[in-house]
Amino acid sequence: MHLSPGARTFSSSTRLARKLEGRVSKASRKEKQPEPEPEVQAVPASRSIAQRRPSGVIVEEVAAKHGITYEDVVGHSRKRAIVLARREAIYRMRTETPLSLQQIGKALGGKDHTSVLHALRCHVEASRDDTDE
Repeated sequence: MHLSPGARTFSSSTRLARKLEGRVSKASRKEKQPEPEPEVQAVPASRSIAQRRPSGVIVEEVAAKHGITYEDVVGHSRKRAIVLARREAIYRMRTETPLSLQQIGKALGGKDHTSVLHALRCHVEASRDDTDE
């Protein structure tokens, strides 16, 4: 297939533009450094049954500590005091039990595992900020 000189120039210009666009895109991805994941140590599954804490007990302890009810912690309220208590319960359930994120969410009123993960990260970040002050 023979192209006219103008068509060849356009074709090579398009290739050059796409090549430059790819390099710019690649460079911008390199510049963005991902934030390090918060360090959360889950309880090993090898722990004996006697060492495991029931999730309901953890929720009750957190609710009593914060002066709210069990139902508040497992409910859908977005009041700050309740959200902070719920985040603490999630953190403790993750570190003191062998439960997965999905199981923790189910124990807390049917929360999605991504909501549990977000709450976990927020609690770890807030704890880290508290220790810096």
